[in-house]
Amino acid sequence: MTKIFFLINVLIISLLPAIGMAQTGGNATYNVLELNVSPVSTALGGKTVSNALSSDLIFYNPALLTSLDSNTLSLSYQAYLAGINIGEFSYAFGNEKWGNIATGVHYVNYGKFDQYDQYGNYYGQFTANDYVPYITYSFHPDSQLTIGVNLKAIYSSLEAYTSYGYSIDLGMFFHANDYLSLGIVARNLGKQLKPYYTTYEPLPFNLSAGITGKLRYAPIRMSFTLEYLNQWNLRYVSPLNRLYLPAFADTVSTVYHATVMLDEFLRHASIGMELLLSRTVRLMIGYNYRRAKELTIPTRRTASGLSLGLLIDARRFSLSYSMQKISLMTVHSFGISLKMSMIFYHTRK
Repeated sequence: MTKIFFLINVLIISLLPAIGMAQTGGNATYNVLELNVSPVSTALGGKTVSNALSSDLIFYNPALLTSLDSNTLSLSYQAYLAGINIGEFSYAFGNEKWGNIATGVHYVNYGKFDQYDQYGNYYGQFTANDYVPYITYSFHPDSQLTIGVNLKAIYSSLEAYTSYGYSIDLGMFFHANDYLSLGIVARNLGKQLKPYYTTYEPLPFNLSAGITGKLRYAPIRMSFTLEYLNQWNLRYVSPLNRLYLPAFADTVSTVYHATVMLDEFLRHASIGMELLLSRTVRLMIGYNYRRAKELTIPTRRTASGLSLGLLIDARRFSLSYSMQKISLMTVHSFGISLKMSMIFYHTRK
């Protein structure tokens, strides 16, 4: 345990310059890096970094790539809002001598758009796409600790404007025992090499940490994740929502400021729970507080922030599904992982 805390301190100290320049959504480019497509991760409330439940989680923490993922092909797809399609595919391989390696592509297709000038003249259609090919490497300094890195290339095309850059993720995963695991990752350390026009923009740096624990005498496992630890205040109050603030919001009130501080802390947090129905089937439920607050409609009751999912993890394959509420809409995600070595071994038999 002393070793893991030492490595966490080294990671945080080495990232202090990046933390000082941190940017989040709305102030950064390439937010494709933060779009969640994994059904398992989505069902658990967010980008979990401490649960090696599925091989498609390595996009969010490269240290979750373990030897158990070797020779596994993973495909994920999400039908997002307004005809936007998000997908990812990856293949993991490796050996005990060199460590674990995976490669994949994360992409977003924003669909087709009608192009008009300021006078209403029609000029046809254009498309917009983001592509993130990546390579993941992880190794095990000992039987409990895994250290991993993601190397990501980024290409973005928005009509006639293109941009490209690179990103690096550094992560650690500590599997204490069958009942407890910890994870920490620094995502999106990189640079925009070519801007869309003339202005260079920062990447959405995200320092995240999480803990996953299973109850000893119940078929329940919980995951708790904190995101954007590099930036305390993630609050955004739209002009519309200001109409619904309490009357004393602009006065000095101890109760009000305490409420604001609690709200700011919870906007970093997401929580997920797995109900282990059997050795191969588990039901998942998650809640993301920040998503719920940002997508709330003041005049309507919604289930924003809530997500549900199902995972069937068989010997040769796994199937996953999730649904999440985004304001009044529902977004569905699907995933499949094929354990190729088991399939080919069965075929030869």
